[in-house]
Amino acid sequence: MGTAFIPVKNDISGNVRKVKTKYESAREKCKYVEDLVDYDLAHNGGKMANATEGLLWLKRGLEFMLELLSEMVRVYRSSMDKSKTDSLTGIINDAYNSTLKRHHGFVSKQLFKVVILAAPTRSTILKALAEGREDADDICINHIALHLDNFRTNVAHIVNYYVKKNLDTPNPYAKYFLLYSAGLV
Repeated sequence: MGTAFIPVKNDISGNVRKVKTKYESAREKCKYVEDLVDYDLAHNGGKMANATEGLLWLKRGLEFMLELLSEMVRVYRSSMDKSKTDSLTGIINDAYNSTLKRHHGFVSKQLFKVVILAAPTRSTILKALAEGREDADDICINHIALHLDNFRTNVAHIVNYYVKKNLDTPNPYAKYFLLYSAGLV
């Protein structure tokens, strides 16, 4: 995705490391992600610690990716002229505004404005997914779409758990908001 996305990659890697470290220290007690959250809270006086906070930011990142991929598929499928919808800048910006923006401070919001300028096009991402093939956009989009429902269900489950534990607030902009606010996931 380019050098502009290095801070994003480093942030994700750091959060994965936090969750993995806690999991590896208590594997037998952390069979499910909820167990890990409960274990982390229990050992920190009911307050968020490294693993719980790391998972919180991973969850938020997954919400962003879910919005981005869902919109990318929707726009691709609804466009007759694919070249007119190749730029992902609008989709990325909308996904950011509806997921991460409310959690970011001034500096992070400004950094995002810089990072989005270096955003790859949809065709660049799909070509990378197709290992260099340029004629596989439909295949890649269909493959992404095939996994969106499962991705949405899993993200909504983690979101719901964090909201239920009062570790995060519901996102009124999320398209799956009704699922987790109604307790359906």
